[in-house]
Amino acid sequence: MEAFSEIKALGKGEDGKEPGVNSDMVGEWERGIKVPSPYYREKLCKIYDATADELGFVEGPKTSRRSILQALGVSVGAGLITTPQVKLPSFPLTSNRTKEASDQVIQDLAAKTQAYRNLQRNGVNVEREVRGHIIIIQDTLENTINDRKRRELWTILAQSQILIRLSITKEREMARARTWNESAIASAQYADDALLVAAAVGHLAHLHLMWQHDTAAASQLLDQARDFGRDHPALVGWFSIVSAAIAAKEGKIQQSEDFIMQARNIAQAVAHTPGYADAFFTDFNTAGVTAFASNCLLKSGEPTKALRLLSTMNLEELADNRQASTLYDMSCAYAALSELEPARAYALRSIDKAVATDRLYIIPRFIALTGSIQKKDRHEPHTAAIAEYAHAALQQQI
Repeated sequence: MEAFSEIKALGKGEDGKEPGVNSDMVGEWERGIKVPSPYYREKLCKIYDATADELGFVEGPKTSRRSILQALGVSVGAGLITTPQVKLPSFPLTSNRTKEASDQVIQDLAAKTQAYRNLQRNGVNVEREVRGHIIIIQDTLENTINDRKRRELWTILAQSQILIRLSITKEREMARARTWNESAIASAQYADDALLVAAAVGHLAHLHLMWQHDTAAASQLLDQARDFGRDHPALVGWFSIVSAAIAAKEGKIQQSEDFIMQARNIAQAVAHTPGYADAFFTDFNTAGVTAFASNCLLKSGEPTKALRLLSTMNLEELADNRQASTLYDMSCAYAALSELEPARAYALRSIDKAVATDRLYIIPRFIALTGSIQKKDRHEPHTAAIAEYAHAALQQQI
């Protein structure tokens, strides 16, 4: 074990005695069974040139959703959704500073990136862990000369940078998300991977649309993305979804519907093609197209059509980290039709899911929604319950 030998070398005292660490202890650290003591954390930080936070030695606070329900004392009509208790993937601690990466090391780095992506899709915030992962990839790049291996490492780096960009969920952190996204574009260019460049530029277009509501910038970026990715059906389909959202935001209803139909046809065509469901971290599939299409219909003032579409989909086919926003759309559609009891039921499910999957930006939308309804009827019980539940959920995160 390389970490074992390096810790022993760093820990020698002036009398030449070695520290009391053994290979079994290091093995337990690698597998996540035990956490190193502060003394050995310091040694590991020196070996990997990383902070304790980057190596995963600092734990975040845990939250309880059930206390919110108890505090409200209302019938929510839906089961409590808890934060997933998922163990992060364990990989051997290795230092790549002194030798060129082997094919096995590159395969392990790629596998770790995909493992983090799977966790992120399941609603686990992996940003801290992926930051440490990126440090290892960069360290490996600095000591690898072979051009083929370097391109593969640049590809893994670009994917990991996209993953951090997708893990950032607070709109006030737009600049940070954009920086990671732009870094991913540069890494994809170094990898000489046109499709990965297309995907990274597409993610940036989506960021400008959803967080800055800048349809002009999003359209321009999407045109550039198409130039690189026109030969990949799943990417073309995903670009069509983003284009539909742009058109809906601009009030171009027919154009939006045309893009939705194009995306739906492509999704059905590639539904059984391995690897296309999550091509370049886009989550492009029939369920995703349905969710996007219903959102576009809501923006176009068509809640009945949106609900008809949403009723045809299986919510479980969506990644966990996308379910809260779809539940929000269902609540909004019912509210627009003045069906406030189902609107409340879907609202509470959405809020629970938003907390469980770190999508807290959705919760203030419910406060705004209930505010507009309560202007007409301040004491309407269903919207009052939504507002109280949303405020309690936000308060618990402080």
